[in-house]
Amino acid sequence: MQIITKQEDRGDSGIVYLAGEVDMHSSPSLRQVLLTYTRSKKPVIVVDMAEVDYIDSSGLATLIECMKNSKSYSGRVILSQIKANVFEVFKLAKLTGFFEITDDIPTDLEG
Repeated sequence: MQIITKQEDRGDSGIVYLAGEVDMHSSPSLRQVLLTYTRSKKPVIVVDMAEVDYIDSSGLATLIECMKNSKSYSGRVILSQIKANVFEVFKLAKLTGFFEITDDIPTDLEG
């Protein structure tokens, strides 16, 4: 299943829209997109998770890697619109304080 439904650049920032399951089958393609953004040192990377129904440990690892890469140049990673069942996975993994999580995609995406 393809999970990256769309990606866009908004100013210097990047947004990735996801749908479906972020798992060991789909995480590699997500990783490539996120690596492109962190290698180009996007000051803000937004991952819209409004249509994500499931995430496993490989999906979490991909997002953690993105966060660590962005911190190396003082970038921000924002996870937006996480469904309640997916948010529970972040809570169980004790990652809610690690990520910047918002209810909506921020309109002002300055670094």
